[in-house]
Amino acid sequence: MTHYQQLKSFLRQIVNISDEDFNELGAVLQEKRFRKREIITGAGDIENYLYFVAKGLVRIFFLKGKREITYDIVKEGSITGSVSSFLTGKPSRYIVETMEPSVVLVLANKDLEELYTKDNKWEKFGRLITTNFILKQERYT
Repeated sequence: MTHYQQLKSFLRQIVNISDEDFNELGAVLQEKRFRKREIITGAGDIENYLYFVAKGLVRIFFLKGKREITYDIVKEGSITGSVSSFLTGKPSRYIVETMEPSVVLVLANKDLEELYTKDNKWEKFGRLITTNFILKQERYT
């Protein structure tokens, strides 16, 4: 299964997305590779991307003094990033770091916003993805 097929399978668990719609989304995605322990988003950075982890493992943590407090560990087949920063445009308090060599599909905020202006089906898509993040967060609190 390709990385794009993995993403399509994941998204279809959340939202009804046609092959045509997925191709439109796929056209704005980028594939990126990260080494083990590579920081994707640093504390204080503004998160401009969402990441679908196609291969690897990603940790989200924050610093409390000198201690690292792990907030989430994201395995293959899930979306991650500093979601609060992505949604608000404010600096992240979280650090997003790979725990092993990873391959991610990247969706830029500007590309998602452009999709929103094309058709309101994309706004529904964004709302459902956001809802998925909120539900996931509540499971941990």
